[in-house]
Amino acid sequence: MKNGMAIDKKAVARAARAPLEAYYKAVEATGYDGSTERPGDWETNEELANAIWKSKYVSQHLDWLYVVELVHIVLDSNPPLKPDAFAEELEKLIAATADQRDYLVIFPLSFKPAMSLSFLGAPKPVVKSKVIGRFTISPAVSSSKALNKIVAKHG
Repeated sequence: MKNGMAIDKKAVARAARAPLEAYYKAVEATGYDGSTERPGDWETNEELANAIWKSKYVSQHLDWLYVVELVHIVLDSNPPLKPDAFAEELEKLIAATADQRDYLVIFPLSFKPAMSLSFLGAPKPVVKSKVIGRFTISPAVSSSKALNKIVAKHG
């Protein structure tokens, strides 16, 4: 599994067994068409959430509503699945969508006024790169070449 994105498929299959049976029973005649509320308790199913959250990757990188959307995609894009197949498809989808979750955010911490007389002794906001938790705060740069160097550090 890509970068340790594996989920505990046996636990997920056990937790998904009852919701899957109820879901497929409710939509067996016509399938889910999106015009009504989705059958089942996918959003509030604690047993399923706990089973999926056993994955270190999922617990650190995804929020529950995103995981529920992935569950809905698995339900909508496959024929009726057995619990083991459901867990397998969910794990594949988590790995397949990983590239969509990596992003770099650039935002200014402060703006330099156009007409300023640099106050002597006033501290500069950021002088060198600093890591705070999962975030890296870098000093301002004056060119796109310098910005590209910072972006390259983050892959």
